[in-house]
Amino acid sequence: MATSRIAAPSPSVHSGVLGTTAQKAAETVRRPFLVVLLGLAIVLLGVAALPDLVVSDPRLNYLLRSHRLELAGLGAAVLAGVAITLIG
Repeated sequence: MATSRIAAPSPSVHSGVLGTTAQKAAETVRRPFLVVLLGLAIVLLGVAALPDLVVSDPRLNYLLRSHRLELAGLGAAVLAGVAITLIG
């Protein structure tokens, strides 16, 4: 009769990976500069999405209408920059 030996459980090679990743993400979000840039991107995209009826001043309405694409592009670029920084 052969006796089988059961190996003692070894510690997992991947233990703590999720915790480390979450901690790194939390440390990254704590950077106030990135939070400010994220807020700026949200504001720029929000202003670019405003309909013409919301802005009552005709001069401001004209300014918004003529530069809507630039505002949206700048907001998207800032948002992409924050996303790339958070990933990297």
